[in-house]
Amino acid sequence: MTEAEVDQTVSEEVSVQSLESVHSMGYWLPSGQGQSVSSNAMLDFTGVAVVNVRGDQEWTPKKLKLDISVDQAINALQLVTPKPPMTHWVVQPLMWSASAALASIENQGRPESAAFAVNRCYTDWDLGVKSDLELGVPLVLHVDAAVRNEEAYLRRLSYAVRVLGTPEEVQ
Repeated sequence: MTEAEVDQTVSEEVSVQSLESVHSMGYWLPSGQGQSVSSNAMLDFTGVAVVNVRGDQEWTPKKLKLDISVDQAINALQLVTPKPPMTHWVVQPLMWSASAALASIENQGRPESAAFAVNRCYTDWDLGVKSDLELGVPLVLHVDAAVRNEEAYLRRLSYAVRVLGTPEEVQ
């Protein structure tokens, strides 16, 4: 099945069972213009999603949605508590990259017909949704995957998201 055919096929949404080995960090970028730090920060998120997706006789496209906590990375920036009441910090994304890969597969039967794929990985920002990163609100990562063979299972996906953004106080 070609990528165009996979995109045209109606995909079943599958729940992610859990996120494991979750790591995140946030750090200020050096400015290089006489200042110790710039106004931009980098936030990195990596981990493994436990999905346990079973295949079918044909390619079975699946849509997975990962809700990734951003709190630890934002807290690592050590932003000063906002002064005016009713304000808080957000990180406005400027650029980002996202990727996902097969981390664990299983075939319980004849291996010659089993197949696995990660077709696409994207964020809400790639869909045109304008949103900032803020405490308590997850970063949403979408993964389009596919499995072929009724005895084939996609058990885990690894993911990585990297965001260049500007922290800002908002009301």
